[in-house]
Amino acid sequence: MVAESLKYVTLSSQMFDYLRREVVVSDEFKDEVFIREAEIAERLGVSRAPVREALKQMEMMGLVVSMPRKGVKVRLFSKEELDELYEMRVVLEELVFRDIIDKDLFTSEVKESFEGKLEKLLEICEGDGGREEKIKAFCDKDLDFHRSLAELSGRVWTAKVLETLYCQLHLALLRELEEAETLADLVRLHYSIVENLAAGDLEKLTVDRRYSYFSRRNTVLSKKKGVKG
Repeated sequence: MVAESLKYVTLSSQMFDYLRREVVVSDEFKDEVFIREAEIAERLGVSRAPVREALKQMEMMGLVVSMPRKGVKVRLFSKEELDELYEMRVVLEELVFRDIIDKDLFTSEVKESFEGKLEKLLEICEGDGGREEKIKAFCDKDLDFHRSLAELSGRVWTAKVLETLYCQLHLALLRELEEAETLADLVRLHYSIVENLAAGDLEKLTVDRRYSYFSRRNTVLSKKKGVKG
């Protein structure tokens, strides 16, 4: 019985990871298209139960919206909602960065570890593969980078809240990225986090992160409106 329970939990987790990646980058679920658990289960050769659980978890995280008797569709964030998500991320990450610096947690060994994570991200951007394949891999590694920083600070609940925010912002922004080169630009911005943490410069971290968040968001919104510059 315990083995069956663990198997079910593992399968539900795998379904969540699969669907999270699909809704972020796939054209299949854009434009108000419904995600139907029966169709997903049949496609993947699993029962509907783990798919249903995965969709419930995604709804709790604000990634999808459930419509009675119709199915589930991808959440579309308004400009006001994105502003709020970014502000929350800035505030929470500042707490994470402060604790890492105050507790001298960003040792040379830790710095080397995070540089390794960024090298893997760049390898994804510069390697072979199509847009969807690259963005799926990028999402996983990028989430690991930010999650690991939050966990390093020792802020357990802050890390949980940030993980939800990261997934929401991936959904809001990475669906709009068309060129792999843009992903590489994001990775290079991440290097400033590593360098500033190593230098213990909280002020520079806060300024840089605010600039990168809102610059990235405004660029995406401009592209969507067809505005150059």
